[in-house]
Amino acid sequence: MVLYNFHKARLIVEKQLINNVEPSLGIKMDKAQNEQKVKEVMSSLDTHDAILDVTFPFRRDDASYELIYGYKAHYKNHRTPLRGAISYSLDVSRDKILALSTLSGFNNALAKIPFGGSSAGLKINPINYKDTELRRITHRFVVEMYRKGFMAPSIDICAPEKGTTEREMSWMADFYVRTYGYGDIYAKTCVTGKTLDMGGLVGFKSGAADGLFMCLDSFINNEQLMAKLNLTVGWNDKTYIIQGCGHIGTKIITHLSRVGAKLIGIQTTRGSIISKDGIKGEDIVMYRKRTGTIIGFPGAQPYLTEKNILEEPCDILILAAAEQVITSSIAPLLNTKVILEASNGPITPAADTLLLKKNVLIIPDILANSGASTVSFLEWMNTMEPIRNIRLRYKRNSDVVFLKSVEEALNRQDYNLEIRPLPEVLDGILGSTPRHLTYAGLEFVAQRAYKKVLNITEQFNLGIDIRTAAYVAAIRRIFRDVYNYIY
Repeated sequence: MVLYNFHKARLIVEKQLINNVEPSLGIKMDKAQNEQKVKEVMSSLDTHDAILDVTFPFRRDDASYELIYGYKAHYKNHRTPLRGAISYSLDVSRDKILALSTLSGFNNALAKIPFGGSSAGLKINPINYKDTELRRITHRFVVEMYRKGFMAPSIDICAPEKGTTEREMSWMADFYVRTYGYGDIYAKTCVTGKTLDMGGLVGFKSGAADGLFMCLDSFINNEQLMAKLNLTVGWNDKTYIIQGCGHIGTKIITHLSRVGAKLIGIQTTRGSIISKDGIKGEDIVMYRKRTGTIIGFPGAQPYLTEKNILEEPCDILILAAAEQVITSSIAPLLNTKVILEASNGPITPAADTLLLKKNVLIIPDILANSGASTVSFLEWMNTMEPIRNIRLRYKRNSDVVFLKSVEEALNRQDYNLEIRPLPEVLDGILGSTPRHLTYAGLEFVAQRAYKKVLNITEQFNLGIDIRTAAYVAAIRRIFRDVYNYIY
């Protein structure tokens, strides 16, 4: 699917690149040579720089043996280090890791995160292993990646994904620091998404969901786009259905509950619930956290019809579960105006085409999921430059002192005034915690990418085809890096 979207965008942007690109580094080329180089560079963008296949025997605590299969893919080394998530799941495959590494590369390029794209995974179900076994498997994977040149702070950094958490990331960082990274003060930067005591970032866990909400919020408050969809601007009276109620899903529900959107349905692998009157976001999140399921929630009814709950009428449909859940067979039955891709590749290319013809706005994964890359970059930078927190405290104290000095200067002139900052100003001075900085970084990156994509839709008359516009933006950025360093 990623390569299909790439080639669709390539047909739009390649001619412009041929006409506008200027050879750099003092290399002289005529028009024909330049056109050939542009086409060859574009063709190289649908290939990968490297792929690692790993197979190793593992002895379990009960003395039985099994083979562990793993993969690691590098998309392009146009920016280093590369950044990619690691999954522990039975649906991990070579093709999937290749696709995710490509998507990671385009995602980082669109968000202007200075990382290349990569991805990794082990074909295991983590719940079938004891913690001690899982830790040994993780350590062995680190060994395999490092020995083959697929892991190091300057080469490739890892982040959590499906089946992995801050625990696995901390295991990887600790093992690397104590072995291959011994003597390197930046060794911990080989992994992001670690626990706080291992150098993790405050706000990392919610970063992906925060970025998703910021992206969705920008589109819902866009007057021109909402007019094309015959929707009002803002969150008032907006209804939504969400597929998936895991970590990302519950965080999104919390955000949308805060702004006043009405949740009317939830679909999970264990079943679905619905309530036309609305499901209270805070209540369902607490119930899910307490019971581990949404089934039996007293504030909604089980969805027991033969229809798919995703076909129910709503303003916004959020896909936060698996890939390829919306196919050409179900796409015509959807009754929604906006779809948010909160998971990777939930809509097939055929379904995407049908939905665009129905005038459905799709906020694609390449744009919506920039939050995960952003918090990885912020953690990476924070580990590289921890002095920033000292600067933060100094600025906070200096702002308070400045306001106090202004008050004293005025009082010396017999004004007898007391300066009281507005609550939002005071929050900015006293509340600039690392969590606030993380949120501010996410907001900046999300807004920048959103504006860039909208400009491209206007430039190429793409209408509401946000996905193609996002790929055009990403291709342009990667193309410049690769083009200028091919001799």
